[in-house]
Amino acid sequence: MGCRVGMAKAANVQDRIDHWKSEEGYTFDEILATGLSYYAATAREKDEATSRGCKYGSGGPSDSDYDWSVYHLWG
Repeated sequence: MGCRVGMAKAANVQDRIDHWKSEEGYTFDEILATGLSYYAATAREKDEATSRGCKYGSGGPSDSDYDWSVYHLWG
């Protein structure tokens, strides 16, 4: 099994983690960062995924709130 790095609004980050665990079968998860802007989260998601060799994708519509989280799934 590989890994995935994703981003989500803080209010639904656990839902996104649970979705990918169910969809792709990951066992472990960690939240790497919280309280980020959309653009900071997008950059962090790409950097983390690239350095870890994980899957990743865009994280939804942009906004000006600082309530985005970046997470990592593996195992």
